[in-house]
Amino acid sequence: MSDDQVVLSESLQELIRLAFEHAFDELDESEGEGLIPFVVVDQKGERFMQRFLDEESEDESGELVIETSRAAIKDITPAPERVVLVFDGVVEIDDDGERDAVIVEAFEAGEKAAYRMFLTYQPATEDEELEVDDTDIEILEEMDPMF
Repeated sequence: MSDDQVVLSESLQELIRLAFEHAFDELDESEGEGLIPFVVVDQKGERFMQRFLDEESEDESGELVIETSRAAIKDITPAPERVVLVFDGVVEIDDDGERDAVIVEAFEAGEKAAYRMFLTYQPATEDEELEVDDTDIEILEEMDPMF
């Protein structure tokens, strides 16, 4: 990604914050079961969420469910004003190696790109609660528009 400052609308920033909050609440309550990928859509002033789960898939990485989620976004009619896709994953941090992260892909209609961003966390253990490492959202990469 370029060094240019990314400027997201207030409405998209709010949707992203809401998605991260919901994801960490779900992870905290999941007792180690992980996060079911979901999409939050902002369409004509209304917001709705849809979860994506494929219990029959042998896909251990969850990539198939994520691809299905991306395809479903393209099929939303009429096209949403803003949309975020949220899933659990792993990111490579320069000095720290691989870290657990909630990953959000966000897009706003009329923009030339979508963005993949993340917040890392320490999973809950028997002795420790889930802990978000930092509340500064890191933008991982610029992506093609989602619709």
